[in-house]
Formats: sequence, C-alpha cells, structure tokens
Amino acid sequence: MPALNQYYQAHQAQGFVIQAVNWGDAQASAADFASQYGLLFPVLLDPSASVVDGLGIFSFPTSVLIGPDGIVKSVQMGKFSTHSLETEITPVLQ
Repeated sequence: MPALNQYYQAHQAQGFVIQAVNWGDAQASAADFASQYGLLFPVLLDPSASVVDGLGIFSFPTSVLIGPDGIVKSVQMGKFSTHSLETEITPVLQ
C-alpha cells in the first residue's frame, strides 16, 4: 500500500486513479487501515463480495489495471513493487 500511495501521489495529475476495494472488514477496520498507511485514495467497502466476485478475484491483494478506455489492461496478484508500477502502469498513462 505504501508503494501504491506514493505512485498515486506522483501520477494523479496524469489521470491515475486508485479505488481500493476492501472485502471482509468492517467499515471502522478499513478506515483504521487507510489511516494507518495515510492512504490518499478511497477505500471502498464490498461487504457482499459482489465486486471481487464480479472481477474473478480469489487472491488478495489483487490489483486490476483499467485503462482510460475502460478496458482491463492487466491483473496483478500480489503486491505491486515500485518497479512493476513503473513498468506496467506508467505506459498506460502516456
């Protein structure tokens, strides 16, 4: 999350948006997590798992990169490294 937060700060002016989806935690727990990491992007709750099920997510963390055209560009299971953020997301922003 710290790498995503830093990348978001650096690239939000280019149109980069993050919407984190929390499944399985109460609103207070999700808010505490976001506060603990100083997250600047929204953390949405998915109590019924409709979003994660709809996207076919079965492993956490998973990131879905959606391009400006609304098409899924990649699905990343596991954590994003700073390197993978730069190599996978930056080209989509340009």
